[in-house]
Amino acid sequence: MMEKKGTTDRARKETFPKVPELFLETTAQFHRLTGPASFRETIEGLMSSAGKVGTSAHVKREFHYVYGGFFKSLIFNVGRLGDLSRARNFADMWSDVEHLMGKRPPGGPKLLSSIGRTLSEQFGKEPVSPKRVLNVLEGLKTRLLGGLKGDFVFDKSSCTVWINPHICQCDLPPGSECRLEEICINLRAEFLASLRTLAGTRCDEGEWLEANLHLLEAAQGKALKKLLGDHPGHVGDTVIFWEAPPGWTILTYDLAFRRLQRSHRSSELKIFILRLPRRASGGKCTIVPAEAAEEIDGVLIDHNSQGARIRAPKASVKRRQRVTIKAREFGRNGTGEKAREGRIVYIDRADPSVFAVRFPSK
Repeated sequence: MMEKKGTTDRARKETFPKVPELFLETTAQFHRLTGPASFRETIEGLMSSAGKVGTSAHVKREFHYVYGGFFKSLIFNVGRLGDLSRARNFADMWSDVEHLMGKRPPGGPKLLSSIGRTLSEQFGKEPVSPKRVLNVLEGLKTRLLGGLKGDFVFDKSSCTVWINPHICQCDLPPGSECRLEEICINLRAEFLASLRTLAGTRCDEGEWLEANLHLLEAAQGKALKKLLGDHPGHVGDTVIFWEAPPGWTILTYDLAFRRLQRSHRSSELKIFILRLPRRASGGKCTIVPAEAAEEIDGVLIDHNSQGARIRAPKASVKRRQRVTIKAREFGRNGTGEKAREGRIVYIDRADPSVFAVRFPSK
C-alpha cells in the first residue's frame, strides 16, 4: 500500500484492541499454535496487549480430545495415499486427503481447511511427498498438544464423567472435589437455557442438541452429569462458556459463543471473534448508506480484506444496514479511490460514530 508522507512505522502496523483479561477458547488455542500466519499474528497481538491471559479446564480437556483425535485421523489418512516417497503437487494431494477424511472429519471441516491453509503456506507450489507431510503433521501435533497457553485456569467442569461417562463417583450431593456441580446443579436452569439457544442452529452442535434437548432437560444431578460426559463434543462449547469468569473477553473462532453471550451473559462477558489482522489507516473515506444520495465524510480507522472500521460523526447508521465505503486504501497499491460495499455489523455503544463494516467474500 502506498504510504502517505510522514506516516510512521507504528501507523503501518496492524491494530489490536486493548483487552485487559483475555480468555483463550479451544479454537483460539489451536490457531495460536498451528493456524495460518495471519491468525497467529492476530492472536499474538491480542495476547501482548492483554493484562491477563487465561483459559479453562474444559478447554484443556476438549483440546486434547478434539485435536488429538483430529491429528490421529489426519495422519492415518495421509498414510493411505500410496507411495509415501513420491513427490507431487500439494494441492492435489490435499484434495485426496479431504476426500479420505469424509464430509464430517473429526473437529469439523473448518479445522481441516485451516490445517490445509497452514501447510499450503509452508509448501507453496513445490512438489512434496506424503512422507514429508507426515513428518510436518507429527511436529504440529507435538507442538499443539503441549503448547496450551493460560496463566489462569478456571474450572467449573472437572468430574470423573469425562474419563468414563457411565461412572460418576459423586454421592448425593456431590463431594467437594466435583467442579461440574456448579453448572449442572447450581446453574442448571441457566445452563439448560444456553443449550436451548444453540439447539437447531447451524452451529456444529445444533442438530444434536435439537434432537436430544428433551433428555437433557429431564436429567438432574448425577444423571445430567453422566449425559454430558457421554457427549463431550456436543456440550463442550456451553460448558466452556460458563467457565469463563465475568469481565473477561473470550477469544474464539466459533460463532456459537457470540450467540450464547448475546442471550445469556451480555453484561458479563465480551466476545472477540478471531479474524484477519487489520491494517491501521487514519485516512479519509466517504460513506454512502443504502438509499441515500449524499456522501458523508469519515475516517478509515483500520481495514482488511474482510471489513473495515469507520469513524463518521455525521453518519446515522444502524446494524445490518448496507453501505458503500470509498477510500484510496481499497485501490490497487493505495492509488485511486475505490468503493467497497458491505453491511454494518457493529456500532460502538460508547461512541456511536464508530462502526464496523463487513465486506462480502469475493
